[in-house]
Amino acid sequence: MNPLNNTIPSVGAELLSGSSFPVTPSNLVKRVVLAKPWLLVVMQALLSYPGLSVEELHSAVGLSMEVVKRAVWWLKKFGIVEEKTFEEKSTKLFVKKDFSKPLQELLYHYCKAGNKHLVLVDDIYIVVEVKGPKKLLYWSIPRKLYEELVYYERLAGAKLKPGDIAQIMDVQPGVAQRLFKLRGIVEECKAPRSSEH
Repeated sequence: MNPLNNTIPSVGAELLSGSSFPVTPSNLVKRVVLAKPWLLVVMQALLSYPGLSVEELHSAVGLSMEVVKRAVWWLKKFGIVEEKTFEEKSTKLFVKKDFSKPLQELLYHYCKAGNKHLVLVDDIYIVVEVKGPKKLLYWSIPRKLYEELVYYERLAGAKLKPGDIAQIMDVQPGVAQRLFKLRGIVEECKAPRSSEH
């Protein structure tokens, strides 16, 4: 099974059309992340380290060359990333100028906690977990549902376990487990960073 076939809707021409929103760089970046969350890992690296080759990007993100090449293919298809060839015949990747600011704005609500990448896109938390060089898992939780969990935990005066979350919030056990994990990721992102990194 190809881990890259797991998309949250299928993407293609319908990503760019069929919406009442104008296709601005900001809207396109958001729509790409919502449709193909796994691309977030590569977009973040390219924005943080402009001018990487595909090989350097592969090393920077810890994903297989196959996954990195596929991500670059998608990002070029959507017009977010471009390749530039220099005198020494090396090809480097850059986020296009029009997409740099929208991506920076999106990444303002981004955090990396271990192998997990968290971003808030509009009112949806998206988590991308890097499980291995070829395995990325992703899922989403509405912000309102997460805020409801925080509210109930304040009332209870304690952190709720997944079983309690499912019962109190009347959600499926899988959703309760994801809320539990999301709370842990958010707390890790808010924790002060050690200066030993």
